[in-house]
Amino acid sequence: MDIGFSTSVLIRQDVSNIEPQQAEMGKRLAELVPFKKRIQTAKHTAAIKDIKRTVTRKAAFTAMFSSFPVSITPGRSLQFDRVDYSEGNAYDAKLGIFTCPVSGTYFFFTNILSIYHSGQVETEIVVEGIGKGTTSAFNENNHAQGSTAAAVHCDAGQRVWVQGAYGSQAFGASFSSFTGYLLWPADAAINSN
Repeated sequence: MDIGFSTSVLIRQDVSNIEPQQAEMGKRLAELVPFKKRIQTAKHTAAIKDIKRTVTRKAAFTAMFSSFPVSITPGRSLQFDRVDYSEGNAYDAKLGIFTCPVSGTYFFFTNILSIYHSGQVETEIVVEGIGKGTTSAFNENNHAQGSTAAAVHCDAGQRVWVQGAYGSQAFGASFSSFTGYLLWPADAAINSN
């Protein structure tokens, strides 16, 4: 038997065996292409969500009164109408209400200065009608300062304000203020790396 002939036969057999394997590999590779596209789409979607989170997570404000004195009406929001600082435009100075742009943990602080001889003044930080902290300022012979702070979880769209609880007047201008800011969004734990 001719060695060249038998080598040629063996090569043809090897090629015959390889061709189906190559076809199977091509088929499997074609099946993987959609998975690759889905993975790329998922990565792009995740990147877009990260960008949106970064953009929307900025929320902070400090507001004071523009007038003096300021009337306190129990159960009504105080209109801290002079915005000293605003990041994210979530505070409405006309209403005195902060609307949470994203779900997360927020920190709020308020201080009220009572007017000399006006008696006791109390206010409270309120989230959607529920009190979270109360100030009390009382001194018959002088001005008195009351302050409170609260760290609270708020859902996107929830409203936070300071409302009168007791008393009739407070010292306005920059002597009384309302401050709030987002500490971290609710999904920060997911994106902590």
